[in-house]
Amino acid sequence: ATTLNNFSFGSMLSSNIGDQYDYYEPRVDDRYYTESPRMRGFIYVETNPGKKLSVESFFYLSSHLKDNQSYLKYEIEPEYRITDKFTLNYSFNHGKGTNEKGYVDELDDGTIIFGNRNTQEITNSLSGQFNFDIKSAVALAFRHYWSPIVYDSQFYELNEDGTLSPHSYSENEDINYNIWNLDLSYTWEFAPGSHIIALYRNNIFNEDDLSKLLFTENLENLFKEPIQHNLSIKMIYYIDYNNAKNWFKKG
Repeated sequence: ATTLNNFSFGSMLSSNIGDQYDYYEPRVDDRYYTESPRMRGFIYVETNPGKKLSVESFFYLSSHLKDNQSYLKYEIEPEYRITDKFTLNYSFNHGKGTNEKGYVDELDDGTIIFGNRNTQEITNSLSGQFNFDIKSAVALAFRHYWSPIVYDSQFYELNEDGTLSPHSYSENEDINYNIWNLDLSYTWEFAPGSHIIALYRNNIFNEDDLSKLLFTENLENLFKEPIQHNLSIKMIYYIDYNNAKNWFKKG
């Protein structure tokens, strides 16, 4: 729903009925994992985007009915228009899974190993754009995505009927995954439909098993990795067919 003041809000509630058969998670043809039914729902709110300060927010919750497996996600995204030419946007997104069951490995004898894990996804994004005029603008954006996954010490074997049985598997499968990007770009429309785009980008990628690090410790660990720098210049030139065909006639 949206009010006369452009304040928007909404929600959804849904449920699966009966056991669910996941044919993708085992990674093997004709095998499936049996999940219990679950409830899920979300709520979102968006303030008037015509104001100098506007905010979008989102809250999602999913919970299985026969076990304590759940997933929670929320997002908040404020935007501030400093002037008609300069806008800043920040986005924070956090997802947290508790007692999720998922694929780990397939052994040489064909045994499919599942694990019980707690997962997180944290994304911080900040972007800004300054328009010099209607034809040129400079934009700066950075994004950090962090996803630590921590497994319990107990692993499981996937049975033919999709259920799980305890298994002696004991490898360390924890994952600590990071991506950092920073983009600085300049765009100039030098002719109708034609652009020159200059882009500088640096990025850092890291994947290890240090998933129990705190947020600040994880950042320190990430910036020990080498930074990749990229610079590109792209030109897009629009040719109007109605004018171009006259060139050949004159020739």
